[in-house]
Amino acid sequence: MATYHGNKGLYHEANQLGSGGEGTVYSISGNPNSVLKIYHPAKLTSELRRKVELMVSIRSRFDNRVLSSLAWPTDIVNDDKRQFRRACYAKKLLAIRLTSVIALTISL
Repeated sequence: MATYHGNKGLYHEANQLGSGGEGTVYSISGNPNSVLKIYHPAKLTSELRRKVELMVSIRSRFDNRVLSSLAWPTDIVNDDKRQFRRACYAKKLLAIRLTSVIALTISL
């Protein structure tokens, strides 16, 4: 079981829950309400990092009812070299199956 450092604490990777186009999702030991998304290396760009950092930083501006229907990151999670590789998400958000996708574009 690997341990990763987030801005809000430590995350202990547990079981793999699934994998998709952006990355692989794991449960977090001792944190049943969150999951850890490890991005595929080909998806790791400075633009993705800036997007996730911005999304985490403005999270408090949104009503929880809005956030409950979005896969919105709750924390930035770095590897042992302090490089961005992961993000923490609320578990219930990723359990929703979307039939249509709405793209969110954030201009930096």
